[in-house]
Amino acid sequence: MTQFPLRKRTLLRTISNRSIGDRHVKMADPEAGIHHWTVNYSGLTDEEIEKLQELFFACEGKLRDFVWFDPLGNLLRWTEDLSNPVWQGSSMTAADIEDPQGGTRAWRITNAAQAGQDVSQSIRAPGWFQYSFGVWVRSESTDAVELRITTGDGAIGAIRPVSSEWERISVSAQIMGNSEDVRCSMQIPAASAIDIYGPQLNAQRDISGYRRNTSTSGVSVARFDQDEFEYISSGPNDHSTQITVVTVREVTT
Repeated sequence: MTQFPLRKRTLLRTISNRSIGDRHVKMADPEAGIHHWTVNYSGLTDEEIEKLQELFFACEGKLRDFVWFDPLGNLLRWTEDLSNPVWQGSSMTAADIEDPQGGTRAWRITNAAQAGQDVSQSIRAPGWFQYSFGVWVRSESTDAVELRITTGDGAIGAIRPVSSEWERISVSAQIMGNSEDVRCSMQIPAASAIDIYGPQLNAQRDISGYRRNTSTSGVSVARFDQDEFEYISSGPNDHSTQITVVTVREVTT
């Protein structure tokens, strides 16, 4: 988890080529893009500053990498395109439904079967972290829906009420174990239709404000971008530090 103030810079590269005949061609190189983070911590306990320092030493500064979650983003992909293959499920979908923010980016999911069906997405990430999964919902044909977070070591779900007006529902879970995958799912009851908007997954105790996402997940391989770990101690259980992190590549499924 991070604290404010938090700074994120995105660095992009453009390839430029000048050929015979003085023709100049430029094109984007999206694979070379990186994110650079400056994170400030204050009020850390003795245990928290020790854990940060242990991670820095285990990585040997800039040498080794670790998993980094975008604290300002959404860990799910294609959050406004439920027809994309990253979303798994056999229910029928329809686009361009009025959403709670005044647009038409919501989706209607219809389950015509006689049993509940899941709509889900999996991400490649440590399963033992604390996660929160949320989504805006409304329905005229059912009064409840189940949200679930699942790993290879177990699952935690919650049944939330649904009304005909847009409401945001969520579930939080921390499932201990060694799984390296996390699946977020919403079960659509039999013979019902539900409008949904803005599925969001965060690696924290509660859901944050919705952030639209497309092809890039919020999970990356990253490294420290500093050679020394320094911190200031103002007293027992009162420490502050600043770390810099640079992403290396996106974690893909």
